[in-house]
Parts: sequence; structure tokens; C-alpha cells
Amino acid sequence: MNRLTAQMRLDAMRVFSQGAFITCFFLLITPVLAFVIPFVTGDVSAAAGGALSGMIGGVGFMITLYPFPFEEQGEHRRVNGLIPISRTRQVAGRYLFVLMWLLVLLLDFTALRVLTWCGMALSVGVDAAGDFGALPSAVASTLAIMLLDALIMPLLYRYALTKVTQIIGVVIGCCIVFGALLAWGLPKLLPESAMDALGAAMTALAGAADSSPLGTMIVCTLTAAAAYMLSFLLSCRFHLAKEL
Repeated sequence: MNRLTAQMRLDAMRVFSQGAFITCFFLLITPVLAFVIPFVTGDVSAAAGGALSGMIGGVGFMITLYPFPFEEQGEHRRVNGLIPISRTRQVAGRYLFVLMWLLVLLLDFTALRVLTWCGMALSVGVDAAGDFGALPSAVASTLAIMLLDALIMPLLYRYALTKVTQIIGVVIGCCIVFGALLAWGLPKLLPESAMDALGAAMTALAGAADSSPLGTMIVCTLTAAAAYMLSFLLSCRFHLAKEL
């Protein structure tokens, strides 16, 4: 346990090597802006609903992966072969550090939603503020970052940062092309009855998710946890096979 704690502290020092003030200030100022904006504009849907939430998610996601470029650019990876921490515990400590940071992001997303609703309720009234929905949306945003981490972290243990960037770019390009071809060609390939059935199935799935938000949240959390565990096993295998 002490070795895991030491690895987590090491990654935290890598992340905040330039100082933690800017990160902490950013995480605190976004919920405050979400509370203030409704008093200025009378509408928070565009800002807190998209921009502020995206800012938290983007910065939070980059921080979860920051130890990797720090190791590579600062030639700090050699230290991993010298410190008295086994390679498996190095990976486990990093994954635990990411989980702790995801918990911080969950709290920040929740604070953002709560203060957004409070600002709307005080500025335009409770009825106009709409549905509260703080926890499900905060959990969904956090799980999305968790899944991205689960996908990318094994690649960063296996390949150099530049190659991982190239892989991600190729995957994103392929997804865009495939999605465009699917949207264009699917209506032409399938008969109208099949398209109606597909639309009805998607509507039914969305309705089931809306009718049982707690069940949907539990299923999504378990799925993300399983993906994270599989990612950890792959990262351990890649890190054990690498020469430090």
C-alpha cells in the first residue's frame, strides 16, 4: 500500500510540477461563473450547459494523462526503472491517481450543475430553472472521461506520445468518414420499414434510459469500471514488457 501511495504522490508531483494554483483556481472559478452568468444574461444553457462543462472536462482529461508526456518529454521515464516500486504497482498507482482525479472532477461537475440551477432559480425563478438533474449529468460526464482514459492509457504505455497522437487522429478521421458514409448510405441500403424499425428501437432505448435514470447510471458505471479494469490489465502487460 505504501508503494501505491508513493506512486500516486509521484504522479501528483509530476502533474502539479508547475504549481497547483492555476488548476485549483480553474476548478473553483467555473462553478462560480455558472452561478453568476444567469444574473447577467438570464440564460445559462449555452454557457454552463456546454462551454463551462466542456472546459472542466477538457482540462480534467488532460490532467489525467499529463504524467505520460511529463515522463517522455523530461526523460523522466528512466526514473521508473530506479525507484523502489514494482512495475505493476507503478501502473496501479497511476490508475488510482486517475480515479482520485476523476472523483475531483465528479465533485466539480456536480457543483457546476447545482450552482447553475441555483443561479437560474434565483434570477428567473424555480419554474424557469427547469429540471435539477445534477448527479446523473455529472456522473455521465465523469464516466465519459473515464472511458477515454481507459482507451488511451494502454496506448501510452505501449507507444510513444507522438505515435499515440497519430493513432488517435487516424481513428477520429475513420470514425468521421464511417459515420458520414453510414448516414448517407444506410437509408439507401435499407428499406423504409427497416429504417422505421431502427428508429423505433432507438426511441424505445432512449425512453427506457429516461424512465430509469438510476438503473441506466448503474449500468453505465459498471460498464466503465469493467473497461477501466481491462485497460489496467493491458497497461500492466505493456509496461512489464517495456525496457526502461
